[in-house]
Amino acid sequence: MSEPTPSYYPAGWDRERVLNISAAGEAGNWTQEEADTFCEGLRADLGQMGFEQFWDEVETREKVARGSPIVPEEPPFMEFMRECREKRGWTWDRWGFVVYKSPEIVDAAQWTACKERFMQILHDQAYQDEYRMHPGFDECLSKMTFQWMEDVKEGAGDIASIAEIYSSSSPPAGLDHEMCLYITPSSLHSILNTALPSTSKRRYRIDIPFVVAIFAHHVIQHKTLTTKHEDKKDDKERRRRRRRLKVKIGAASSTLPWRLCSPISLHYFWTTK
Repeated sequence: MSEPTPSYYPAGWDRERVLNISAAGEAGNWTQEEADTFCEGLRADLGQMGFEQFWDEVETREKVARGSPIVPEEPPFMEFMRECREKRGWTWDRWGFVVYKSPEIVDAAQWTACKERFMQILHDQAYQDEYRMHPGFDECLSKMTFQWMEDVKEGAGDIASIAEIYSSSSPPAGLDHEMCLYITPSSLHSILNTALPSTSKRRYRIDIPFVVAIFAHHVIQHKTLTTKHEDKKDDKERRRRRRRLKVKIGAASSTLPWRLCSPISLHYFWTTK
């Protein structure tokens, strides 16, 4: 037996009819008083999250009725890889980031759980279901790689030290960006103790998992990169070397590093919203 319609619904309306109110072209059939009463009652009944999810469903049904495609934009990592391929001719067998562990993280079991949860979040089924219609999605996802650096010495865990360590390293192709990731005790806690994306939409999850992004960009004077008469067939290799050199410390004494760090949500791999 179906449950009775709550009293805050306008006369003659039930849940299904309201969910189809825009799709059926009935959005203008309520008085302002009826609309206010319904919204107040629905929010009190379902809570703010349930209230917003209800109207999300109304919007989705309207789009389906209009035949509007419900296709999300490609995720940032796919856009980045596509632009690198189309504009610069760069392709990688793998892509990802170097990830450093803070020396303040000493519990081995917690660290292992953090790495597992990190990958679980990035491979969450909600993302795969949402973006799989984009050509090349599965290929990009299969190439996602993270190089875990777990031997940062105690006393060298500040942002400047991590930037220096990363800048002087030689990450493999596809991981050699101007930015590396750093997991601090706070970010470890956020990764282990926040809900997976598949539990609800992003805007309904107040707490989100994050890591610290550390940038290390060095302006390098290197005459082999500026010679005008280099053979065109070496162009791709030259671009590769230029990209690699961006994250290394130059030999010239005039080279000055520029560094910046910022928290970054793990969800940013998938969406900027």
